[in-house]
Amino acid sequence: MKEKIKRTNKTELSDDELIIFDVLFDCNAPVNALKKGEEFSWHFNYPSHDLDEGELKDTIERFVSNGLMRLKLTVFPKNNQIVSFVGLTEKGGKLWEKERLPIWEKYVFDSSSDCKGFWELSIFSLTLEAARDFLVIAQECKLYELMDPNDLKISELKGKDAEDLIPWKIFDKLYEIKSRLSERIGTENSPETDWEHYQLKSMWWRDVEELQMLQNKISI
Repeated sequence: MKEKIKRTNKTELSDDELIIFDVLFDCNAPVNALKKGEEFSWHFNYPSHDLDEGELKDTIERFVSNGLMRLKLTVFPKNNQIVSFVGLTEKGGKLWEKERLPIWEKYVFDSSSDCKGFWELSIFSLTLEAARDFLVIAQECKLYELMDPNDLKISELKGKDAEDLIPWKIFDKLYEIKSRLSERIGTENSPETDWEHYQLKSMWWRDVEELQMLQNKISI
């Protein structure tokens, strides 16, 4: 069992409710994905809450009614499905901030996507320093392997382009680093990630567990 993540206890959120806020701080998620258990942990890579289905439904409805969360129906024509997504509002996000005290200047978001036949890595952060530091260690620990480490596209995003990182929070400016990934990434020849090295060297955070790890390093 993972160690319980520390909280400030500056809100009336229960531990189970705070877990839901934790996984929604950076995304809007399908309501069905929030059901407790192994599927929750798999979907969010985070320890599950213990709310049963009825309690979860009542909790989300209460938070929507209080203006802490919002619901949005999304239509998927190919599957003929309508999916209900839930996310934090600005009010909900600020409540979450009181408990977790995020260090936004050290926040990093990374993703990879298929770009015209090859995989491309994108790294976003409020500071170029944090994005660069993440990229260096990500390569050292084999989290990512670049086709050419010197071939980096660095952009400064402002205005509307900087509004999509966190659904409920607007940043004035973001930095993005893009680079083509090695062709063996995602294959059986992909190198194994050295997570011990990653955790030892990281001075950024991507999720709540990494945020606590960073806070512990800073407080030492």
